[in-house]
Amino acid sequence: RRGALLRSGGPRQVVTWPDSPVAPRANAMGTGSSKPSRSAKPAAPTPVMLNVYDLGTSNAVRALNRILRDLGSGAFHVGVEVGNHEWSYGHCGIFSSPPRSCMGHSFSEAVPMGMTEISERDIFKLVRVLEKDWPGSRYDIIQRNCCQFSNDLCVKLGVGPVPAWVMRLASAGSSVTNFGAALGLGPCCCVHAGRGSGGGEICTPYEPSFAACC
Repeated sequence: RRGALLRSGGPRQVVTWPDSPVAPRANAMGTGSSKPSRSAKPAAPTPVMLNVYDLGTSNAVRALNRILRDLGSGAFHVGVEVGNHEWSYGHCGIFSSPPRSCMGHSFSEAVPMGMTEISERDIFKLVRVLEKDWPGSRYDIIQRNCCQFSNDLCVKLGVGPVPAWVMRLASAGSSVTNFGAALGLGPCCCVHAGRGSGGGEICTPYEPSFAACC
């Protein structure tokens, strides 16, 4: 091996010529390895959907929502579908349900939001982080409901904000409250906080037949 030792006021450096073999580099842990490092396989893009539900299961609510939505109001629940989970927010905090099957509501439509490059594992990590900012104790039917949460989650998934009409529904909280009360619907959220066998907080069905908009 041809080389030379250079000293320029600092530690000695070994310089090798191009035709000399290259010594194995030390990895980040300080151990030598002749195997090339493999970069992590990028996550396959996953579609993100914003699922919109009519409040409860009443046919009357579905009919009224067709009219009220054009007026920027109505009684709706929304959740973000990514992978095999649909994430939403209510009095219990962030909760997950099977996609397009949130108990107590009638699925209306799915709005495509785009594709996320975030892996499934990192999505779970993201939800854990969001739990600190979206506890059930801070739920508010006007200021912090399922629409605002879904918007926050979609932005962090890299698919941008939810459609403007969804946020207009979020700001129509007083109309939704009065509408739900007139129909005899319960507190806002289809789930409530409970305790699992291990002592951890879980979300369980609030009412099997109906619930108010988150």
